[in-house]
Amino acid sequence: MRTEGDWRLGERRRERELEGSGGERSDQDFRQGTGESDGLDVDLGDPRRLRAKVLVTVLGGVLMLTAGAWAVGSLIEGSHGLQNIGGASEGVHWSRFGQKLELEPSLDESAGDGSIEIGVHPKPGWASASGKDSHGRWAEFQVGEVVQRMRWIPAGTFTMGSPKDDPGRFSDEGPRHEVRLSEGYWMADTECTQALWAEVMDGNPSEFVSPTRPVEQVSWADVQVFIPKLNTRVPGLEASLPTEAQWERACRWESEPGPYVGPVEILGAHNAPDLDLVAWYGGNSGIGFELREGRDSSSWSGKQYPHTPLAGTHPVRGKDPNGVGLYDMLGNVWEWCADGRRAYPETGGVSVDPVGSGRERAVRGGSWVSDARLVRTAYRLGNAPGNRLDFLGFRLARGP
Repeated sequence: MRTEGDWRLGERRRERELEGSGGERSDQDFRQGTGESDGLDVDLGDPRRLRAKVLVTVLGGVLMLTAGAWAVGSLIEGSHGLQNIGGASEGVHWSRFGQKLELEPSLDESAGDGSIEIGVHPKPGWASASGKDSHGRWAEFQVGEVVQRMRWIPAGTFTMGSPKDDPGRFSDEGPRHEVRLSEGYWMADTECTQALWAEVMDGNPSEFVSPTRPVEQVSWADVQVFIPKLNTRVPGLEASLPTEAQWERACRWESEPGPYVGPVEILGAHNAPDLDLVAWYGGNSGIGFELREGRDSSSWSGKQYPHTPLAGTHPVRGKDPNGVGLYDMLGNVWEWCADGRRAYPETGGVSVDPVGSGRERAVRGGSWVSDARLVRTAYRLGNAPGNRLDFLGFRLARGP
């Protein structure tokens, strides 16, 4: 039986000022363009004239503003009688056929050059449903009876890697460096389930058989067969695997220190209490495990809980999500990435849309059998693209 030890391990912005937001602006301040969304014709101001990034979303007939900005009477005026009845930024109100609509501001990324974007986000053509909640934008696609939710990850810059004083750090997690992802993308809110895999592939290779658990024992090469078949079933989906940088950006979507951001306090080989709320790992994966097929965990040292005798994967969404609504980014199963592990740059500057190379493919996140030290956002592992293991699966991504 293959274990993680068989692998070759490495050593291992809202205080944005809106310029001019206090001043009045006239209709002449904007050149008008036209956008369309869900049957609503919307006139949009020239993005180059604004000073903060503004995105307008139409969700079920309600407009939502995803960044604060001053309100301009002619900024949005459509053929459906939509008119500005409000003032400035934080909580702009609009009326449509006498009905008050609230535009809810929330954080978004700037375009990077001081300009602003105004856009309309209709339901994606590949989606069966879409919306917005406390975690942000989401869209779902459906294959047969199986529904998979995707979460929107905006473009932006983040710090990749771990600091030198991070407990459990391996050398290839550094140097820490800035990474710019120039386009937003979608990430599945869960690892690919056995139900989705079986619906597309007419079979299930998993050791821990259960439709709501992540599929495992699938190689990177197997996933390259699965994805085109899925894309044929869902026209326009254009699913893929995330790059290693996309994976880490999505995993780190938190504003406060914690297991997704770090550091993680490690008390024993399989004991990191910080992980318990968000991850199935070697310290807790035997708790509530109900299948007959499982790994004997009695010899695992330093467990957070004295679980025995069997451990394995668990149904997805069993732990708390991160800030953008992604579940099991840490633990349950390792996740294949599209690319290989690149060498992190020794010099300063920003790496833009980096992609790794090499024969091995990067895998991220740790698994139900992992030591606590491996279940960290910055930890990196590589694996041969043909390997199939009962602690290795994947998560779907999609470009903008």
